[in-house]
Amino acid sequence: MAESPRDDAKVTAGDTAAEETVDNSARTVPTTGIAHPAKDTVDNSARKVPAKAIAHPAKDTVDNSARKVPAKAIAHPAKDTVDNSAGNVPAADGAEVSVADIAAVHQLYGRQSHAIDSGRAVAWAATFTPDGQFHSPSYPEPATGAVELTAFAGRFHAGCVESGEQLRHVVSTVEVRTGQSQDTLHARAYLQIVGTPAGGVPRLHRITVLDDELARTTGGWRVRRRTVRRDG
Repeated sequence: MAESPRDDAKVTAGDTAAEETVDNSARTVPTTGIAHPAKDTVDNSARKVPAKAIAHPAKDTVDNSARKVPAKAIAHPAKDTVDNSAGNVPAADGAEVSVADIAAVHQLYGRQSHAIDSGRAVAWAATFTPDGQFHSPSYPEPATGAVELTAFAGRFHAGCVESGEQLRHVVSTVEVRTGQSQDTLHARAYLQIVGTPAGGVPRLHRITVLDDELARTTGGWRVRRRTVRRDG
């Protein structure tokens, strides 16, 4: 049987298609047209960045541990804060008397006034040292020692009862200074003695200045020597 020309043509066309198919395995493509992900992707591991653009947390973070601050700018709480832990108050002569001692002297004067005004002679005498002295121009003789001081306070109150007048010792304007040692103080104060008759009007008997030498004892501060000075 003879071959048909049409069939021959089909074979030729098929062979041509096989030859015209692009074989990329051997095809050379220009370099500029090829995408290289491995090269085109930015590799920052080998990239050199200007030094100014690199952030160094360890260096850029302020390290105050090695920072030198001017001495005037440094706050010293221990030095700049006023230390009142000792509670010292400068006295008139520049020395210091503790706030606790000043308060104790005020308490001492308060106990004295209430004791003598209420007739508690023994309690008043106890505000002096055992050898304490009381000197006043209002009385002819000083009182020295516990026995004489107790007797003086007793006579004072008895005179008030006899006159029917209530007397009050008002101590004010207290100034406390250091003494000759740590166990002594020098105090000055104003003393007003005010009398009020029963149903009457109060009147000022006299105003004086107390000049005291105080001594520290196991029971607290006590008057060693009192000198009373009258005005006028």
